[in-house]
Amino acid sequence: MSVSLKGYLDAALTTPVTAVGPAELAQILGGGTVDRQLWLGSTATDRIFRAASDPGADPIMIEIDDVDAGTGQPASSLRLALTQAGLASATAGEALAVGTEIESGVANAVPFWVRWTPAGETVGVYLDLALQTSVVIEEVV
Repeated sequence: MSVSLKGYLDAALTTPVTAVGPAELAQILGGGTVDRQLWLGSTATDRIFRAASDPGADPIMIEIDDVDAGTGQPASSLRLALTQAGLASATAGEALAVGTEIESGVANAVPFWVRWTPAGETVGVYLDLALQTSVVIEEVV
């Protein structure tokens, strides 16, 4: 069964991030360092998400997945934070904790920020980086 928790480009949770990753967005927006707000949530009804490792105790993490290490952009070209100001002190390439549980619904979506600083000046579309959550369980409440 697939989990309905995913990243979105908008607070209304209508455009999933799966269509366009942060690095690809940065290139579409013209290259260089780009900050982008995203939302983690679910449009399913009456659901709650917890980390599968220790539900309710371990945090749900947003992780940077370098799907083709050694090519394209390194994971360290991305920074994640809960606020735009937090991007300045965020550790490049590190995962972001977003709480021990997330309830479904637009009002409960977790906003977070991504800063992409390209490694090198080659203009292009980079598809080797992806954002994913740690393994979560989805329960009906």
